[in-house]
Amino acid sequence: MGARDAIAKLLTGIKAYHSSPHDFDRFDLSKIGTGEGAQAYGHGLYFAENPKVSGQGGQYWNQFMSRFPEGEREIAERLEAHGFNRNATAETVQRQIDELQRRLDPGGVFDKPHLADAQSRTKNYIAELSAERDRLLSGNPVGPRTYEVNIKADPAQMLDWDKPLREQQQLLDALSGSRRKAVKETLERQDYQAPTRVTYGTDIGPVTGQDFYKALSYNMTGKPGSAQASQAMQAGGVPAIKYLDEGSRGRAADIADVQRSIEKYKDNPYGIEGWQNKLEQLQQQPLTSNYVVFDPANVDILKKYGVVGAPAGALTMGALAGQDQYEAPP
Repeated sequence: MGARDAIAKLLTGIKAYHSSPHDFDRFDLSKIGTGEGAQAYGHGLYFAENPKVSGQGGQYWNQFMSRFPEGEREIAERLEAHGFNRNATAETVQRQIDELQRRLDPGGVFDKPHLADAQSRTKNYIAELSAERDRLLSGNPVGPRTYEVNIKADPAQMLDWDKPLREQQQLLDALSGSRRKAVKETLERQDYQAPTRVTYGTDIGPVTGQDFYKALSYNMTGKPGSAQASQAMQAGGVPAIKYLDEGSRGRAADIADVQRSIEKYKDNPYGIEGWQNKLEQLQQQPLTSNYVVFDPANVDILKKYGVVGAPAGALTMGALAGQDQYEAPP
């Protein structure tokens, strides 16, 4: 993230997305666990900066499809195939209805006495398609809901999951003296990672923001991720956790590898150019993060995708949704 992006996030907040099988007008910590995921990056409300992760048609949107009845899943799949344009989807469904009706009309291919079963099945299918069309045109929600939000928090004050703890002094400063001492002692113990070996099959690794959060949680509850740890951090002025999403995490590792190769071959004029070109390609697409927010008061719902009635002047998500795919909460 460049300096300009960092300043923009500080002044205006962070635009992010959250997909859910539920329809609501505000986020609620008591509902944690009713969505998707196991709070693997801390206890809180999860949001994605990249709409391909948790936006309309994104990774989590698709995961929640199984929560809906078959009929509604089919409508949602049709809608996704049409770029979430309800009118275009309804027009396609109407064309299917018209074609099927022509088969039943006098002189149609099914207008024969011995095809009574085919006529019955076709009429039933027309009824199903008509219900899909009517739902699309009604404005009722279809499939997983997607919320575009503004996170009112300074990224510089968040716990960076992957960043070395020595570069995040504000984390230790957020704790009371006794708690700070206890967490430091936990971090210094050689065996504190043992529960992580059991749970995740690997050591945590060098001391990072992840280590800090889990050490705090172990110290308070004996578990790697707890509401108590998030509450303690929030009380100390740390509003959220941030971590690179899966696609960015892999790209960040590739960037680090290429940078090490550039340093290794910096005196070789024949090998360095290829590595530099590779680095430029990797850096063309910005890295994006996911966020775990501790307090719902820091989250404003801007738009709700999946229902009609866009507020005047509202922005769209480009190819992911049309302007008729959201509404502002009351």
